[in-house]
Amino acid sequence: MTPEEENKLRDLNSGDMVKIQEAAYWLERHRAYHLIDAMKESRKTMPARVALRDYRLNVDRCIRVLENFRSGAKCHCNLYGHGSDFSLNGEVMDGFLKVEKETVFHEEYYSEFQVVCQHCARRWRIREVFGYHYPTYEWYDLRR
Repeated sequence: MTPEEENKLRDLNSGDMVKIQEAAYWLERHRAYHLIDAMKESRKTMPARVALRDYRLNVDRCIRVLENFRSGAKCHCNLYGHGSDFSLNGEVMDGFLKVEKETVFHEEYYSEFQVVCQHCARRWRIREVFGYHYPTYEWYDLRR
């Protein structure tokens, strides 16, 4: 384990919501498969946050993504559609998705996007809903 990985695991156990979220994102981006068990143990002791979005969801997502890639996946398509863990902008910036079409529904306060996976060519329709505190995403597989 590298010193930076040790620091990120320490951050996961810090109790600081910002450090925990940043550590989870870093571990996911650096494909730290060998730390999945340690992350699962850390996750068990994290206290819940009762308001807004639960910060522990970042750790849950990190574990799911790492397990997905460890199993041989090249993209996140196996994980989309199971909640709102993935933001459209993040997936585009990370090179997983490309937006082909955007439709804004001003009066209804949501947007829809037609996207394609840059790795497996799977197509999705994503509804971005602007909630009170942060946007949520609904994923629809266009193969169905």
